[in-house]
Amino acid sequence: MLRRDPNAFFYSFKLGTFRKRRVCGINVCRKSVDYPEDAYLQLMAAQEHVPVPVADDVPKGRVWWLFEDKFYWEDEGYGEEEVRALILERRAQTEERVQAANALAGGGGTES
Repeated sequence: MLRRDPNAFFYSFKLGTFRKRRVCGINVCRKSVDYPEDAYLQLMAAQEHVPVPVADDVPKGRVWWLFEDKFYWEDEGYGEEEVRALILERRAQTEERVQAANALAGGGGTES
């Protein structure tokens, strides 16, 4: 199962004068994963194109992914290709439902 997690987040703090760290906070399992600034920047660049695993909860078998600035969790052991495919499939289904709802409402998705 793949679910969106609106409660996951990144926050930053300074270590001394020049060093900055980013932490991925996962509220559900009260877990934090510490990322040095350079690793965080690489992760943020990569997640624009592919899902990137950012945290896990081993006892529950969950992995949190970041893709296009949104967090997701899954507990099926998916890889990045499967996570990406499921996210894109869900997005396409949502778009189809919105178009169908607009058609039923007679609006066709445009406003006068």
